[in-house]
Amino acid sequence: MAYKDIASLSAADKAALVTALVGAGLVGGLSSAAGIETLSALKRTFDSAARSGPRILAPHPTAAVAVGSATDTTLGPVINGAASNVLNSNFVDRFNFYGCKGPVAVGGNFVAGPVGRIPAPYTGTSGFSTIASTSNGNVTQQDFQWTWSVETHVEGGTIEFQTWGASFRWAFVLVDDRYVGDFTTGFAPASGSNQAVYLKVTGIPDGARVRLVLSGESAAANMAYLLSARVAPLGSFWKPAPGALKMAVQGDSFSIGFGPQSASITQNVSARAVAPFPIVMADYLGIKDVRQMGLGSTGLVANANGAAGNARELIAMWKDQAPFDLIVDTHGFNDRNEPATNGDVAYQDVVLDNLAKLRAFHAGPIVVLGSQIGARGATDANTLRVEEAKRVAVQRAADKLIAFAPVAKAVPPYTDGSGREGATTGAGNSDVAIGTDGTHPNLRGARLLGMRAAKSVRDAVNAMLAA
Repeated sequence: MAYKDIASLSAADKAALVTALVGAGLVGGLSSAAGIETLSALKRTFDSAARSGPRILAPHPTAAVAVGSATDTTLGPVINGAASNVLNSNFVDRFNFYGCKGPVAVGGNFVAGPVGRIPAPYTGTSGFSTIASTSNGNVTQQDFQWTWSVETHVEGGTIEFQTWGASFRWAFVLVDDRYVGDFTTGFAPASGSNQAVYLKVTGIPDGARVRLVLSGESAAANMAYLLSARVAPLGSFWKPAPGALKMAVQGDSFSIGFGPQSASITQNVSARAVAPFPIVMADYLGIKDVRQMGLGSTGLVANANGAAGNARELIAMWKDQAPFDLIVDTHGFNDRNEPATNGDVAYQDVVLDNLAKLRAFHAGPIVVLGSQIGARGATDANTLRVEEAKRVAVQRAADKLIAFAPVAKAVPPYTDGSGREGATTGAGNSDVAIGTDGTHPNLRGARLLGMRAAKSVRDAVNAMLAA
């Protein structure tokens, strides 16, 4: 049977497709040792994170960071990341790269971490963080990056990173998975103009893992880039062993970390490298490699008003980063009116089409979250209708490795109420969780969504194992 969107298949063809997928071992539950081991690995990681507590609550006891506009010349040799748009293997081979499809050289000597690409014929807009003004043969104007990080072992007590960004490009540092500072402490230059920023990490126990997390939600040259690293004289740094779990998160502006911009940095969710709720979710789950596979104003149907393609089209742009240990779908907010306009079954078929496209390259667990709420209120009829359509679609999929978790119908809902920061109503946590634009979470809201989503994903994986 030739492939076409599930929404356009006849009932007989839909049944045949399900039969074929089951026969191929792609759906139907824990039919393989690999599927069981993936779930078991996720559970072990989740349980360890639950025992030790989330990293955002446990600052490192000895490490510190100094931020400056010039390098410390008393340190050892500088190792540059790239030159003439070519990566330096002596640099990149010393790091694990997370949250991106791998390092690329841009603008001559910058190292970027793009995670996806807007498919042709869509052109995207500046709001999608496309790497435009620093593009070269490896990167097109349609590439985008969100939160990404590098990790290395350090011996000698000190490492200095040279980064590039402006005052709204924040960096975070972790040593042995503990923040140097805490969730609300990031490091950024004071100027709104792009400039080199040196982050010198000291007090590192010998052999400890140091991770630099960079934010990426902005346009073109306003992204956060990495240029070089150096350690103490006679010190060294080297790449950690592979093995980190990898999670892909399908989503929209909520999942990439877009937040209302204001004079207060506490409002700028997108600038904070660890603020997007999938990053917080991953933090609570113990997963460090989370790929934010999303663009603002998209959904399973919504396509950013024709600028970027819908989430199902975007899959083709990132599926080559497989294998993944877990995929989480967070769409729904921008598809709010779809069931009311085109019918519940039609939207269920769209959800099934998305799952089929994921199953074409991913045989592991998938968690489908309900719809984000913003300040629409958890009783908003169309939000509930989208969420119910997603629930029924997962039920129709009849796949024991695909689970649904409610958001608006969760107990309690992730957020509720019609108020927002600056226009409170006194009824519902949206007063403190939703930013001034009335739609997106502020920092407190992003952390709340991340904590709730982590619990939903953990429960879903445990239920899969128990099935």
